[in-house]
This record gives sequence, C-alpha cells and structure tokens, in this order.
Amino acid sequence: MSYGNDLEDLACYYTEYRRLMAHWRVLLPSSALLEIQYESLIQEPECCGFWSRKLVEFTGLSWDPRCLEFHEAGRSVTTASKWQVRQKINTASAGRWHHYEPYIGPLRRLLELPP
Repeated sequence: MSYGNDLEDLACYYTEYRRLMAHWRVLLPSSALLEIQYESLIQEPECCGFWSRKLVEFTGLSWDPRCLEFHEAGRSVTTASKWQVRQKINTASAGRWHHYEPYIGPLRRLLELPP
C-alpha cells in the first residue's frame, strides 16, 4: 500500500481517481452520480441538513430526522472510527490540511487542478 506512505504514489492514485470520475461523468447521465463537496456537507447540518437529505433522497430512501442524530445511536461500533461516529457533524477538520501544506510538495499540483 505505497499510496499510504509515498506522496508521489498518492498523487498518481488521485490523478487516476479524477480521470475515472471524468470518464463516468461523460458516460453516465447526470442523475446517476451525486457528488458532494465535504465543506458543503458539514456546513450547518443541524439547521437543515440539505446535503444529508439530498444523499438519502438519492439512495431512494425516505428522510428520517434521526439521520442527523447518528452520533446518539446506541448500537455497537467496532471500527477504528468509533470516536468519530459518536461526534456530531462539525467543521473542525475543514481546512486542517493547511497545517501540512509545507510537506505536501508532490500533491500541491493536484490541489490546483479544477474539479
């Protein structure tokens, strides 16, 4: 899993992801993909949950207000993200990548590409 330890390799994987998504955007009808920007998803989820509702609707399910209360569910969580699952959606991580900007030289060119 060199993409987890090598920034050049990660850049290659990300470039291929973008290429593949561009391919699917051309090939599939626009209604087949739902692309959500992370920053938009975490923006005021308690207020209206616009993107959360959009995601549930896209999957063909009915909206349930408990979708915004996932962090209060009492079910067992056995993954490494257990702590995160118990947190409300928040903006604490938005922009955190800027702390690492001096160290991501090989990835910098990817950040400047249009989506």
